Amino acid sequence: MTHRVDRVAIVRRPLDWLVAGIASIALVAAAGPLVAVSASTPTPARTLLASWASTHSVTTFTETSQRISYHGTWTTAVNAAYLGGRVRASSQPGARATITFSGTGISWIGPIGPTLGSARIYLDGRLVGTVNTQAARFSPARALFTMTFTSMRSRTLEIVDVGMAGHPTVAIDAIAVRTKAIATPAAACTTTAPAATGSNQTAALQAWIDAAANGATLCFQRDGLYRSDGILELDHRSDLTFLGQGATIFAAAAATDNRRNWWLNGSTGIRFRDMTIKGANPAPGTFDEAHQYEHGFWIDGGGSIEIADVHLLNQYGDGIYLGDRDGALDWTDGIHIHDVTISGAGRNCIAIVAARNVTVERVLLSGCGLHAFDIEPNAGDGGADGIVWRDSTVRAPIAEYVFASNGYGGTLTNIRVEGVKAYGKAFRTTVQAQPGYRFANVAIIDNSSDTAANGPVMLFKSVDGLAVTGNDQPLTGGSLASVIDSTSVVLSGN
Repeated sequence: MTHRVDRVAIVRRPLDWLVAGIASIALVAAAGPLVAVSASTPTPARTLLASWASTHSVTTFTETSQRISYHGTWTTAVNAAYLGGRVRASSQPGARATITFSGTGISWIGPIGPTLGSARIYLDGRLVGTVNTQAARFSPARALFTMTFTSMRSRTLEIVDVGMAGHPTVAIDAIAVRTKAIATPAAACTTTAPAATGSNQTAALQAWIDAAANGATLCFQRDGLYRSDGILELDHRSDLTFLGQGATIFAAAAATDNRRNWWLNGSTGIRFRDMTIKGANPAPGTFDEAHQYEHGFWIDGGGSIEIADVHLLNQYGDGIYLGDRDGALDWTDGIHIHDVTISGAGRNCIAIVAARNVTVERVLLSGCGLHAFDIEPNAGDGGADGIVWRDSTVRAPIAEYVFASNGYGGTLTNIRVEGVKAYGKAFRTTVQAQPGYRFANVAIIDNSSDTAANGPVMLFKSVDGLAVTGNDQPLTGGSLASVIDSTSVVLSGN
């Protein structure tokens, strides 16, 4: 990795999932509805930067960078724990600053503490949230607001000093910009896919995959457009890496109701990176029962699988489905899904039927025909254990729940949903065990929505060990949660 500082730092290879974008950031005071976004436990900036820097380049503009222009009264505060040793701070409502940048992600870095206040955030003149930087204890260098982009165009991000009574101050340590993913050197490729032809290449791509030995790195042609109307299958394969290099694998025609773009059957050590997977749904985000099993990734059994920097679009079924082939295989075990966008799935954006040790982070889910994230054991042998969904974004439309876990039986233990932000959709959640079953150790923590709803917004039933804390959900009436037949419940700080 390399670092360059303009009181600007460039870091090689920050981790993310979206296409490059040009944007402007402005810290602006403006009127508008107040949408609270808690900053009580924001990500440490160095953690975010290290994560981004693992696959992309990052530029960090510190507070003195000439790229940032300030308006209003700003002063300098010094602390060795700040990224650049100091911050620019303002207590004046309406104070603002502007920076122009090119990248795929943006993060405002600053401190939290007892005397700090709130700032409104605008993107292209539209209010997207309000960050509250007040906290019980001072903590420097936090990623206070982070946003990523799916396209490359000029943008303006505005952050507004609200000027809260008694704690009016907001501070800028730095603005971090994530840029393009670093291209994988051609030498990393063991074998390269045939050139895209525009016709259905399922058979040719499957033959290419079958010919590769376990342990190979398979590279698609850079930015290739591969039509595959059938199923690309990995049957009990191991240690394969698929580098998309910006390629798109798309279906142009609907098939049988169980066609999926990729099917992993009992395979282990599989990695997918830097590609777009597109289904054939002509009405993205619309549920079609006749085609509901046409998933983007259908993963049965196996494990140690990574899906990173992948865009899944317009599947008839789920974007990603994790199961056990109706009990024929062990549960899928050890899945890392990160820096992924899933949009236009006809059923669930992410669905788990039988899996353990799954981490889903920094994903954007939108246009889901049923739920954004669904854990739905189909029978007594299904379920989920050790599932973490964190630091992600959900955007409307979402037809049903943001997070759902009901199912038709099975077990569900050690589930954590944390730091997920919903825009245009109330954070509707259902975790309700079926008769004869109980769930255990479920935590719904520090999530937020910008959309008010009548409560209860969250429904829980038959859960032993339930924590619902730190969630920010505006209500027009009623309570946040309904809890029935549950034990060891912590419901506070929401």
